[in-house]
Amino acid sequence: MSNELIEFINARLTEDTRIATAAGYPTWVHEDPEHAPGRIVDTDGNVVVYDEGSPSEEEAAHIVRHQPQRIHAGVRSKIDIVDEYEAMLGHGYTLPDGVHDGRDENERECDQAVLDILERIACFMASEWRDHPDFRPEWWITTPYVPPSASPGADSPK
Repeated sequence: MSNELIEFINARLTEDTRIATAAGYPTWVHEDPEHAPGRIVDTDGNVVVYDEGSPSEEEAAHIVRHQPQRIHAGVRSKIDIVDEYEAMLGHGYTLPDGVHDGRDENERECDQAVLDILERIACFMASEWRDHPDFRPEWWITTPYVPPSASPGADSPK
């Protein structure tokens, strides 16, 4: 499961980066929250979202919060986690019988625990894209988060 999980996450992060880069780098802000709560502009003055009845003030706040710079920072953080997981996968202990690597059983158990935790974190990360056709059900280990206004069962795997 490990290599496929890493490939899946890296592919989704590449997509997120491409989309965020295409959106541009200027900061997005509410132009006039009091008089035009849904209107969002970038720091160059270009309109990102007009205020023609949509989005609502709350939706506009969400759009501004998830601007391209934040997506790039989130992608970078996730890449660091996946890189750490991938590096731990390379520390396997399949030595021939009678060969000792100088590590005691406690050290090996600790390394395995770290690897297990990183794999769970990778599965949690992958669940962000659980609606993607390449997502595998065995990666679903997350208890669904149901926002206060959402109906139960709306956030389950395919």
